[in-house]
Amino acid sequence: MYQIGELVQYGTSGVCRVEGIVQDVPGLQKDTKCYLLIPVSRKEEKIYTPVDNAKVKMRRILSSEEVRELMRKAPEMEGPAIANEKQCESIYREELYSVDCYRWLGLLKTLYARRAARAANGKKSTATDERYLKNVEERLKEELYLVIGQEETVSELERLSDSVKN
Repeated sequence: MYQIGELVQYGTSGVCRVEGIVQDVPGLQKDTKCYLLIPVSRKEEKIYTPVDNAKVKMRRILSSEEVRELMRKAPEMEGPAIANEKQCESIYREELYSVDCYRWLGLLKTLYARRAARAANGKKSTATDERYLKNVEERLKEELYLVIGQEETVSELERLSDSVKN
């Protein structure tokens, strides 16, 4: 169970602060305990999710030690293999909605590599690739900024991008 004040990565909403645990939320079964979540980037929004909700992925944000370990392992990480262009979006969606930073970095590496390969052939990146690239970068940046700060996050992501290009 998460505690009030904790920061969590929640489904498709990004990093949220647990503001409370409430009951009797309209639209849900009476006496259902719910987390009241406030996204850190959209403070006017409120999210209610049952405490025992197994459908939506949710986890505590990484500690600074976990972030440093993640970035240390980043150069060796493999992204998802794309065998068929028609499967791209479903593979990207699965990786993004996993709420797993290791999978996010793998996806980011795959997307950077695909962008570089297309550019080398004189082609633009696909709209799907760009949409997921933007989304996964935003998710990672939001969490990493909160844990290690903006400057270090930007330099780590630039290093990751450069490692794919070289």
